[in-house]
Formats: sequence, structure tokens, C-alpha cells
Amino acid sequence: LNPGSIMWFLLALVVANIIFLLSKNRPATLYLTAAVSLILLILQFDYSGIAYGTFWFFVGVLMPVIWSRRDQWRPLAMLGPAVVIYVFASTIGYIYGFPTTANFVACAAALVALYAAGSSISQKSIVTWIGANSLAIYVMHIFFVAGVRIFFVKVLNQNDLALLIISTSVAGVLVPLLLLALARKMKADRILMLG
Repeated sequence: LNPGSIMWFLLALVVANIIFLLSKNRPATLYLTAAVSLILLILQFDYSGIAYGTFWFFVGVLMPVIWSRRDQWRPLAMLGPAVVIYVFASTIGYIYGFPTTANFVACAAALVALYAAGSSISQKSIVTWIGANSLAIYVMHIFFVAGVRIFFVKVLNQNDLALLIISTSVAGVLVPLLLLALARKMKADRILMLG
């Protein structure tokens, strides 16, 4: 779990989950942890993405609480502006070389856009199912994204950006979901901490 490796997020996930389990019955601790993580990020004091992962993990945990008041927010009216803010903030961050961990505006806008879009989607939709099973995607995506990219670039000598984006995105989502379904069928999802 070298902090500079492609698996940095596993250490961040473990730390965030431990903090979450320790603070489960103390909601104020969730807010405090998110605030401390944000301060560490602002001070650029992060080890292996722990502050970054913990901050967004807890923001994600707190979003349903905040979003429960969405009848006052008119979520679909927020979708367009949130997407525009995300694209603008991401572009500015890219042009000026902001570290992705410091582009809070883009990340927050993306989160609002996802919640706004999600509020209009049926709870029985494929998108909802993918979201409910996103831990498997988070943990396993890197193996399949990297593998497909290496296969296309090194073996097939194919550098077409559109093809790489589509193929790695499909592999990074679909293969972990298929493996999760297999693990569930074998009743191994809890042992693998994916259920």
C-alpha cells in the first residue's frame, strides 16, 4: 500500500471505514471528521489519500441527510447549473494545474449533479443498482482499467482516446459487478467485505 502506488485508495478506504464504524452512533463525529479532513487537505497534509478519501467518504455519508430536505431544493432545477459548474471548475482546474484533491468546487458540483439526477431515477433502475454496488467498482476497477489499457496500448498498439475511455470505463464497471454477482452466488461477498 505504497502511497504513490495505484492502490492508494485502499488504505484511505480502510481508514475511512474504521472512523465511520467508531463514530456510527455519534453523528456529530461525522461532521467533525469531514471538517478535520478538509482542514488537512487545505494544509496539504495528506498521507496516501487518507484525508482526501475520508473527506469525500463522509460527505457522501452526510449527503442523504442533507438531501432529505430536497423538497425545498428542487433537485431537477439544480441539475443543469451543477453540471455547468462541474465542467467549468474542472476545466479551470485542469488549465491551471490544480491538484485534483484541491478541486472541491468541481467535486461538490458533481456530487450535487449526481444526487439531482438520482432523485428523478426509479429506485428499480440499473443506475440505482450500480450505485448500490459501487463499493465493488471502487475496490476492483483499477485492475481491469489498467489491464484493458495495457492490452490496447501495448498489445494492440491502439492509442485512440475515445476507444480507451469507453473500453476502460466499461471494464472498470462491468467486470467488478460481474465478479460481485459471482461472489454473492458463492456466498463469499461478506468474506471479501463487498456485501
